[in-house]
Amino acid sequence: AEKKGYPDPDLFYQRGLARIALMQGREAYTDFDHAIGRNVAPPMVWIAMMHRGMIGADIGDPALAVRDLEQAIPNVDDARAARVALGLAYVRAGNPVKAKELLTESLPQTPSPAAFYGRALAFYTLKQKADAQADIDAALRLAPKNPRFEELRDKIRALP
Repeated sequence: AEKKGYPDPDLFYQRGLARIALMQGREAYTDFDHAIGRNVAPPMVWIAMMHRGMIGADIGDPALAVRDLEQAIPNVDDARAARVALGLAYVRAGNPVKAKELLTESLPQTPSPAAFYGRALAFYTLKQKADAQADIDAALRLAPKNPRFEELRDKIRALP
């Protein structure tokens, strides 16, 4: 592909997108990391950062996810899913108050199961049982039988 004029960072970026489609999150994360490290050009760098941040929030790198998403969101046209991922990253990075604020702001535009789950997780972390229960119930109505949602529901129910 390089012989046909595709520079190195673009290859990693394109492969990252393909791996997202194939549900290969960890591999896509690595590809976006390489693309960013090799100075992929804007606007692709912002999209790569957005994807790396969204994946990072899920695979256990919340600090990098927060940094990537905070930088990428203002530079991407449609960042609704990224804002939800940023909320989850805030909770996992130890800032549930900021997560709750962001997700409360995002929910009218993106009433997704992930947004309700993220805010329920923030409320749970803050020990706000009634609010956490309402949001996890909303998430489960939109995505019944999601094991992560059911696990959080059980933890919320166990709160005093």
